[in-house]
Amino acid sequence: MRFLSGLCLTFGLVGCIDLRADRRTLVDTAFVLGPTARTLRPTRPLRAIGPFNELCLYVPRAYRRRGDTPDNVYRVGRPDGKFVAPEVTMIAPDGQRQPFPAAGFLLGRDGQAICFETRPPRDLSRRYIAVELRADDTLQVLRVHWSAGDRYGSI
Repeated sequence: MRFLSGLCLTFGLVGCIDLRADRRTLVDTAFVLGPTARTLRPTRPLRAIGPFNELCLYVPRAYRRRGDTPDNVYRVGRPDGKFVAPEVTMIAPDGQRQPFPAAGFLLGRDGQAICFETRPPRDLSRRYIAVELRADDTLQVLRVHWSAGDRYGSI
């Protein structure tokens, strides 16, 4: 018998919540990312249970999403016309490093972001103790958000 892992309610609309999911803002203040790695170490390890593990870097609205050429498809266009490629690497408790590939751009009421994602099989024990961020040139980041678990079409 499976323990309750999600909650779904119906009140004219259907909404589901994954009770094992881990969704949180890791940094809520602006900073400049560059070629030197910036390591974030959350107070609690990040749960990365899958099947969707996503980290989003929110950038100012003056930045353009997506380059015009295949080389720039996952680069962020700065107001000065240069394109910047951010990178994300997750660090597991045993020190293993896992690159998170760029997955696309998010545009919503909370702003715009470039998001990085993996889609591993569900594993309730998977954790990350740190996030390493860098970019090939300077990039202003407004906040960093982590989301892991089922999407239910909400992201």
